[in-house]
Amino acid sequence: MRRILLIAAFAPLALVSSAQDPPAKDPAEEEAQKKVDAAIDKGVKWILEKYKTGGISDQKKAELICLTLVHSGLRRDHPFLVEQTNKLLNRPLSETYNAGLRALLMEKLDRRRFQLPLAETALFFVDSQCENGQWTYNGKSRRVPAQYVPTPTKRKDDTTAGSTRSDDDGIPPGKPIKIPPTAKPNGTRSGDNSNSQYAILGMFAAARANCELPKETLEKAVKWWESKQNPDGGWGYACAEVPDGAGNGIVTNASTGSMTTAGLTALIVCKFYLGIDTANDPVIQKGLAWLGSNLSYSTNPGSGSALWHYYYLYGLERVGQIAGMKEFGGKDWYKGGAAWLIDNQKPDGHWESAAKSTPQGDQLCDDVCNTCFAILFLRRATPELKRPKDIATGDTKKK
Repeated sequence: MRRILLIAAFAPLALVSSAQDPPAKDPAEEEAQKKVDAAIDKGVKWILEKYKTGGISDQKKAELICLTLVHSGLRRDHPFLVEQTNKLLNRPLSETYNAGLRALLMEKLDRRRFQLPLAETALFFVDSQCENGQWTYNGKSRRVPAQYVPTPTKRKDDTTAGSTRSDDDGIPPGKPIKIPPTAKPNGTRSGDNSNSQYAILGMFAAARANCELPKETLEKAVKWWESKQNPDGGWGYACAEVPDGAGNGIVTNASTGSMTTAGLTALIVCKFYLGIDTANDPVIQKGLAWLGSNLSYSTNPGSGSALWHYYYLYGLERVGQIAGMKEFGGKDWYKGGAAWLIDNQKPDGHWESAAKSTPQGDQLCDDVCNTCFAILFLRRATPELKRPKDIATGDTKKK
């Protein structure tokens, strides 16, 4: 990938966690918001204290940590954020999770300045899609061919998107960059639904920066997710042709909250960019019904363990945001989830789960990942679905 420099002279943003400037609230809502803001600030301070010397030792967590700090309201010119973001943006793309989170970070920082790196990230996912429509852990990056890249135009507004405004204000995307279909099939038969979700999120971020995704890639993903929905309406981790027999404790086919939110996210995003109306989509409605019937804040429903609990909560936030739903199963998902997170935050500001003591405890279940997922939930970090031309205009019509 091209060398990228994150300029430190971003417009200041104080460590204030309130999400946007909402209309007047009643006293109870104001008090609830103050508790949310305090929880976010405590979590951010815990993260900064943990890494105050030596930076982020495990670079596999760097994208998640930086994405969390940017959404939390930390100043963009904070030395820790500038140093860590510069470092991660100049690493070559190789792992699906990190690439998806990096795309979300770049789009949040400045969708126009990082449009070409976002296009290259989207191409990484196009090239690394498995034969069955899933994604696995790794891929290889390449540059977008020159014929697909438009001549850049001079910016009229050099303010970083989101630096003093909400996610959908600020700088509109640049001219479209068309992402070409894959030049060479990946050759890998299948992947898993967790990696697949983060590939979709990476392409979602690129699409918000006016990168036009190949129809074939999206259709292939839709076909996979629709064909592997469980009879109860949910999705499992693998749902692959060959069930997992490695004895690693991962439930491959039973529906779980974390993988059902993954399936819903993938289908809603892919169909949106394919121009397919999802309002009455039977597969999506069946998935939403499963989520409503099994809604939980204290555990990852269907998992039978403490694994991927906070990962699931971030997925729950994501579906609520992109589907534009305030309730699942008649329950206010944000109000319930925020209350649970505030009640279960540790005095020093972090969140933890019993999963960290299990053999899989280091797989997105440790204290750092849990704290990041909790903050992203509280911050409602996932932007709503919009066409690039509607971003920064205030137009919420999904055309």
